[in-house]
Amino acid sequence: MQAPFVPDVSSPTDTSNFDVDDTDIRLSEAVPPPSASSAFSGVHLPFVGFTFTAGSRLSDLGAPASPLSPAKNAVNQAPCNAGDRAALKALERENALLAQTIAELRASGTTGDTDAPTDDLIQLKEELAVLSKRNADLEAQVKCYEQLNSGITAQDMTSSPQELALRLRELELTINNLTVEKEELTKDKTDSLEKLKLQDKELKDALAQRKLAMAEYNEVTDKLSELRQQKQKLSRQVRDKEEELEVAMQKIDALRQDIRRADKGRREMEARLDAAIGEAAKERKLREETLRSQRTESVGSTGAAADVARLQHEVETLEMQYKESLAQQQARYNSELASLRDQLQETDAMRTVLNRELQTSKEKLENRRLEQLSDNEDRQMLINENRKLAKDLDAMAENGRRWQAERRQMELELEELRTKRDSMQHWETQVFYILLILSCENYVADFHRRDLYNFVIYLYPQLSCFLILKQQYLFETAIFISQNLENHHVLYSIPPL
Repeated sequence: MQAPFVPDVSSPTDTSNFDVDDTDIRLSEAVPPPSASSAFSGVHLPFVGFTFTAGSRLSDLGAPASPLSPAKNAVNQAPCNAGDRAALKALERENALLAQTIAELRASGTTGDTDAPTDDLIQLKEELAVLSKRNADLEAQVKCYEQLNSGITAQDMTSSPQELALRLRELELTINNLTVEKEELTKDKTDSLEKLKLQDKELKDALAQRKLAMAEYNEVTDKLSELRQQKQKLSRQVRDKEEELEVAMQKIDALRQDIRRADKGRREMEARLDAAIGEAAKERKLREETLRSQRTESVGSTGAAADVARLQHEVETLEMQYKESLAQQQARYNSELASLRDQLQETDAMRTVLNRELQTSKEKLENRRLEQLSDNEDRQMLINENRKLAKDLDAMAENGRRWQAERRQMELELEELRTKRDSMQHWETQVFYILLILSCENYVADFHRRDLYNFVIYLYPQLSCFLILKQQYLFETAIFISQNLENHHVLYSIPPL
């Protein structure tokens, strides 16, 4: 069997045909040489050698068979898997050895003197850290080999350069579409930011107006309660004054009745006095006539003269007693009349004072009633303003619900963008596999393979950078939307959905 490619060498030590990649992992450079130890002497020494696997998919030679011969491709796949399995087994053995060494070092570190650590213990700890790092690197290499092995075995290796070029054109169109979509999303984000800023400003103004109206309403309510208390106090005072006035009026009526009775008694006394005076005049006349007759009959006996003198003396005594009793009754009547007049004057003065106080209370009550009417008008105005503010708040709540609907729509769009991001990651994986296919397929012409390889190498970083920027933009957009919606929930106390 003839080899598909025979390199030109000048000597047995010529290595000019081997590609040197600076990105390869060099454990001899990455891991510093540990200190001298009896258990690990000679581990850090580098050994340079060359290996060759004819059927490996990672080889620079590629598959010598034609892509149209699946039987030969299956035959060449077996050595590739066998080489990978051998490398994996070697890495697993080295990993087990390193784990055992780490366990021994840990056991020796725990049994040693911990109070005064020696230089050997410090060196062993440094070697333990280095070996732990190397163990982690080897585990990462094992996982990378497993992923590459599974991905390469699952990838279809029979794609033609025309199909690859067509697929790359599709990826380029997808990138252009995603770029346009990114610009549209950026524009939508800017519009949403401006809209949210305007709505936040309107909400803050509405809340400030509502707080001001509530403060005015509370002040008017407090003033109205004070006016009501003052009104109740004045009404109580008016009732007390009315009761006092009623009592005074009753006293005045009683005094008037007493005055009427006194006037009636005076008139009766005057009538009786007139009658007594008339009777006294009649008796005097009779007595004078009797005295005249007796004088004319002076020739009568002396006994009759003595009787006349006695009778005259009795009449004079009666007149004196009558005059004294009349003077006493007149004085008593005058004193009673004067006292009644004084009481009447006092009651009139009291009634005047009470009427004045009642008039003052009525005026105060009327003023309070007018103030209450004006306060009621202000209160009605405030109630109307509160209703208007309530309507505005309802409108704001409706806007909040609409924003929640927009948020749900944005979340759906975000989910779609995440799906697109996942698909882009899948395309990135496919591009990586295409790179592997292009590196393995040597049946393509050199100039065509080089151009296509350079195009894919040029496209891959741009696609990766675009995917990273797209993911960062989606993440920032989601955080901004969630923060703004949480702020709207706090401002309006809208329960989140």
